[in-house]
Amino acid sequence: MYIKNIADTLHWLYQLRNNPFKLKLLLRLPQALVIIIKDGKFNEFKWDLLREAKYFFAKYFNRQRFFCSRQPLVIDEVMIVSNPDGFNGMQNYLKQKATYLTPLNESFTCAFLDYRSVLWVSLQKDKTCLYKSMARGDHPQKIHQFQKGIKTIFITRQGTIFIVVPGEVFKSNDLGQTFKKVLDLSAQQSFARECTITENKNGEILLGEYANIKKGDDTWQSVAMIHLTADDGESWIRSDFLMKDGVNKHVHLLKSDAHGNLFLAEGDNKKRLWMNKIKFEAMKDKSSLKLNTGWYKIRKGGLQTGGYIAAVFANSYKLFGTDYSGGTNYIIKTEDNRNFSKKLIPDPYRRNPVYELLLCNSLNKKEIIVASTINQVRLNKSRSAIFFSEDSGNQWTKFLEYQGIEFKMHIITNTRYADPVDWFLISGYKRYAIGADDPTDEVLFTCRIDITDLQIKD
Repeated sequence: MYIKNIADTLHWLYQLRNNPFKLKLLLRLPQALVIIIKDGKFNEFKWDLLREAKYFFAKYFNRQRFFCSRQPLVIDEVMIVSNPDGFNGMQNYLKQKATYLTPLNESFTCAFLDYRSVLWVSLQKDKTCLYKSMARGDHPQKIHQFQKGIKTIFITRQGTIFIVVPGEVFKSNDLGQTFKKVLDLSAQQSFARECTITENKNGEILLGEYANIKKGDDTWQSVAMIHLTADDGESWIRSDFLMKDGVNKHVHLLKSDAHGNLFLAEGDNKKRLWMNKIKFEAMKDKSSLKLNTGWYKIRKGGLQTGGYIAAVFANSYKLFGTDYSGGTNYIIKTEDNRNFSKKLIPDPYRRNPVYELLLCNSLNKKEIIVASTINQVRLNKSRSAIFFSEDSGNQWTKFLEYQGIEFKMHIITNTRYADPVDWFLISGYKRYAIGADDPTDEVLFTCRIDITDLQIKD
């Protein structure tokens, strides 16, 4: 946000260059710098400036292409947001132009596809209720109602359902017929994102907390807690080692690979990537001190990049997406957890975080990686896109594009496949007004994307 503050200030000063009082307007620039220092983002700002300088010179010498030449379908977000029937009116157009895109009758806020190919969802019109669909998102059936809106759905290999609502975690062992609360989080607003709850190969569940909470002195309240259960959610231990290490906000990413290694990315001031090889099932006691041990940094932030907010783990490689709102963003790749390469997101998408990454195993046994960038700070010259790769992230193809000022699109499918699946879900959101007292994004529609037909007709 700080990059945008400074950019807006400079642009504003330029537009008012003939104003005799323009020198007084320079007071806005120190104000933006004060925000940077107060939020603990000075180091991040310093590294962002260095990345900007590096990008400025590298763009004249680096001819490597990120996107192939295929043109994406451009979504008219003004039409969608301003007209309640805007998307319905576009359905015929979309079906003619994009055979891969199927609008659903309901709008989903989150979704999880389990091993039995059952889709578990929550709806925009009924956020407190859990639904399931046996038909790829069609005809959802109501299963259970909670007191708070559902933030995240997670289902283990054994079929245990975990539901995360603000401040609490519930679980069910009977396919959602009954639930009980099993965990209180560190703050009432805290929750777990889809990419901060994971199951390792031993069946242990780990959960990292996420929230953006301002305290009375206008500083951030840290909720960077990690929780672990080794008995299917019946009891938990927790670790605050990130908070003790000075992390000022939350956990960005917590994910286990096929070998049982844990990867942890933090937000927001230090932006490092940690790894842990300890096998927690070997713990004989339930001391949180055990969960504090074994972590070591494999990316230290700065020019190394870090603070990843999305990831996919394939058999032979891992991809991470950076979270530098208003800065320069990359997709990072590693094959050995030691050497990392990065691909620069090109303009006009460069300043948008790579907010989601999804690995799909299509019916023809080809690995497809899907990614999305979101215009987080609503820059006028920036664009948002959803794109995919068929070659392990080396080259990408855009298939949806939009600006992202009043509208955004999220990949909402979280997956635990029973069989290869060649579809996923995206939802389009009306973004809340800047400065709104109660900022809540509203889901306008949900579409199913069919990977095998992912093409634009001429």
